[in-house]
Amino acid sequence: MAVPRLGGPGIGLGLGGQISNYLSMRAGQTFMIPAGTYAVIPGPWTSIQFFDPVSLRWLNASADVGFQGMFVESDGGNFRLACLCGTPVGAIITNAGTGYANGIGTTATGVTINISTGTSKWTPIVGGAINSTLTITAGGANYQYIPQLVVSAPPPGGLPAIAHVNTLTAGAITQVIVDSQGAGYKSAPTINVVNDTRDTLGGGGVITVNPTLVGSGSLLAMTPNDPGGPLAGGTGSVNPTFTFAPASTTAASSVMNWAVQSMIVTGGGVAVPAGSWLTCQPLVNTATAAANTDGYYYGNFLTMPRPCMAVPVITGGVIQANPYMVDNGFGFQVSPVAVCLINSTGVAPTTGINIGASVGSINDVSYLQPI
Repeated sequence: MAVPRLGGPGIGLGLGGQISNYLSMRAGQTFMIPAGTYAVIPGPWTSIQFFDPVSLRWLNASADVGFQGMFVESDGGNFRLACLCGTPVGAIITNAGTGYANGIGTTATGVTINISTGTSKWTPIVGGAINSTLTITAGGANYQYIPQLVVSAPPPGGLPAIAHVNTLTAGAITQVIVDSQGAGYKSAPTINVVNDTRDTLGGGGVITVNPTLVGSGSLLAMTPNDPGGPLAGGTGSVNPTFTFAPASTTAASSVMNWAVQSMIVTGGGVAVPAGSWLTCQPLVNTATAAANTDGYYYGNFLTMPRPCMAVPVITGGVIQANPYMVDNGFGFQVSPVAVCLINSTGVAPTTGINIGASVGSINDVSYLQPI
């Protein structure tokens, strides 16, 4: 398939008289891509997102872009650029609480979610998860390849359940696994068994969801419908916290999208060889999700973490202040962040090295070209 031509000199975005095809974005900003077809190259701290009409969430089409572009066919409301560096992008519910009204949103549930810092806004989803196991009503026969399971959607704003076939035995389905119990269902969904495109013989598999939903009255998911502005960050444990009303035992751990703004050298070490590097490996939120809550969506795939890399200034074997930041990294979900030395000789000195990292937000520039 031929790549569409990008136009000639001087052809820019063409949005409201704008002739530049470079888009500057502050941390926390989003930009709806106008209707049309575009070559989009997001900056290193910006994600291309598409709007999911089922869960009513913005999902990452590319969360760690590294200047890798993609073609986007926009209707003016289905794709956007999101510079969410320094903002909360999700939460892992560690205690689901009890006594809430089942439903989606504050109006239906009566649940209000407040965050300790920033202006992000959150949608609660109470109850409506499927059971953690499925029933193989019929294993079918003659499956050549493992088929896919497609679970029907919950009401708009809910989170779809996800499941897969794990094992075939003699051409029949013998094991299925629930990857996500979903949230917000009013009744048990149905499951469609879809053959692999290479499979022309298999059929007859029937997978049934337990008709009794679980998690009634408990907060099973919370989705950020507005990231708000970037948070201040810093060197310590600076992730925001949540409170819930009405008061309950409910608790959640925030998932952030930090970048490393700077490295702070308080101990430069001894005999550090020239050519050494400094790096911060991204940390993910490993909080334990409460039973029946949707840890799949909000413990995974919110960010695609990228390490931070810096070049230290080394004088007399001592790392000096203000290392040069080559890449501030992306998608650090928690803080604080440890700094590691990559030694050019393979033997890392440890004496006197004390380097910390300050996390925060980064502004960015992306590129859009109509085609």
